[in-house]
Amino acid sequence: MSMEKLSIKKSNLLILTVIASSLIVNFILFWNGKWYELFYPFTTYFLNYLIFSIKKYFDEEIEKKYIREVFSHYISPKLVEELIQNPEMVKLGGEKKELTCFFSDIAGFTTISEKLQPEELVSLLNEYLSRMSNIIMENRGTIDKYIGDAIMGIFGAPVDSENNAKDACVAALSYQKDLEKLREEKNVKLFARIGINTGEMIVGNMGCSIGEIKRFDYTVIGDEVNLASRLEGINKYYGTNIIISENTYKKLKMILRLDL
Repeated sequence: MSMEKLSIKKSNLLILTVIASSLIVNFILFWNGKWYELFYPFTTYFLNYLIFSIKKYFDEEIEKKYIREVFSHYISPKLVEELIQNPEMVKLGGEKKELTCFFSDIAGFTTISEKLQPEELVSLLNEYLSRMSNIIMENRGTIDKYIGDAIMGIFGAPVDSENNAKDACVAALSYQKDLEKLREEKNVKLFARIGINTGEMIVGNMGCSIGEIKRFDYTVIGDEVNLASRLEGINKYYGTNIIISENTYKKLKMILRLDL
């Protein structure tokens, strides 16, 4: 339990204790004809507690609404609920964390697009992005952004996960397996390259605020992010579909306790 929640619980307990004590004393005085001596103090305590509770309720509802609006498009509903239960995990601004970054891109997408009508291309791309994004989110990943047909994902934020390297690798394998099904269903030679890297990155809400124009994205930056992107790109030189970095490899060994 966070210190903030513990502090709120202690404050509520203190207020309830004061009210209960006032009631007991007031009851005793009532039998002695002096109930009015604590009526106003008791009323003051009760109203303060009522106002505090109402304010706390609305503050929590506003916070929940904010979390849902910001993260519902990027992470699974299950992780959104985890954030709502632990809102302190959403830290405004940036912080350095060890995360796993995931980049995927369709191989030869230009060639594919030239063979399809615009409507067919958009339909195929939408289905591809939807299915692959769901796989990332089902494995506790966050959709950072779409760059054309490319998908950038984060594992380990905003909800902490010590197994973020494993989650990313499992997602990559599921990604390729489901892509194979999509190729058969659509009869299109759709292949994707994936690059994965684990390391310290800066993560947080980044963007701009100019007058009434406010644009923010929850994203990651840093050399380790760039490395994941580079790993995705070099797949074409090795004829591979998935490449992970040495950092991810070592983290995976440690998580799975494998002697590789």
